[in-house]
Amino acid sequence: MLIVQNLLVLQNKPEVDEISLQTIAEFYHKYLCGMQYFFELRHSQRELRLRFKPGDLCHLLGIHYVLKGSENVGEKGFEKLMVGTNTFKTLREANLGEYEDKLYRMLYFPFVYQLVRNPTIVANDPHDQSLVRAQFSFVNGHDKHFVELKLRRENITNPNFYVPVSFAESSRIKNRVPITIQQKAILGYDDGYVHGSRA
Repeated sequence: MLIVQNLLVLQNKPEVDEISLQTIAEFYHKYLCGMQYFFELRHSQRELRLRFKPGDLCHLLGIHYVLKGSENVGEKGFEKLMVGTNTFKTLREANLGEYEDKLYRMLYFPFVYQLVRNPTIVANDPHDQSLVRAQFSFVNGHDKHFVELKLRRENITNPNFYVPVSFAESSRIKNRVPITIQQKAILGYDDGYVHGSRA
């Protein structure tokens, strides 16, 4: 069984009996949350700052398709993953069809760590009619598959800050022109973030 540290250098998609959703949640919390991934770009969007939040993990894994109800998404859903309440077994038993449809997405998710450290960044078509509205994507190939993390602007007050809104794996990906990364760094979670005024 893989442990959290194994996921840092993963080379191939793990099998469902080699990993747990609890391990993925612990990995996400320890190695992706609580920091900011900063990229200086040669693009009209000169800076891109990516932040992960614990409450986003269930959505990124696609658990909201498998398990219905607010107790299985957001912060509550994340806590259920962390304590081992929601597992591959419970998801499979709850909704076999959606579980099988989202399983590769869950198993490929640990590659996000490597992806944010060495991404190919592309701009998404603003006229794209897909269900997921996202300005940018991080893409990369692994194990004859591509992974894509779609990013959306967090809010208008902080136009350089982005959050992940979708994660997917595929055997192919659209050919898009990469944006040149001039500099990258890992910063404190709130570095450069402007918080709204309080009344």
